[in-house]
Amino acid sequence: MDFEFTLFEMLEMENLFKESREEALAPQFCEKLASSFSYAPSRAGKEAITPRQVQSWFQDRLKKSQPQVASSNMALKLLTNLSDASTFGATESSQKLKGSAFNSHCWNYN
Repeated sequence: MDFEFTLFEMLEMENLFKESREEALAPQFCEKLASSFSYAPSRAGKEAITPRQVQSWFQDRLKKSQPQVASSNMALKLLTNLSDASTFGATESSQKLKGSAFNSHCWNYN
């Protein structure tokens, strides 16, 4: 049978992860949290939690959060590139309009 954290334990670890990512990976932090969870009334009659299980959960959570950061950075770059391109296109279009207005104005006087 595979080990499973309770919903309360997962919510607690999620909150701790959001508060302090780096501290959550520290061995002493994981030991205290594993001990706290293991002696909680909600874990009575269930398998005790090891510090390694807690640390693995935080490591997995950290891995899952990293692609989001990378994809956010890529999205920001894409948005910036699109913004630059549309600014360039707007300037170019504006110059073409001015040029054609100037040319039509010149033709009226000839």
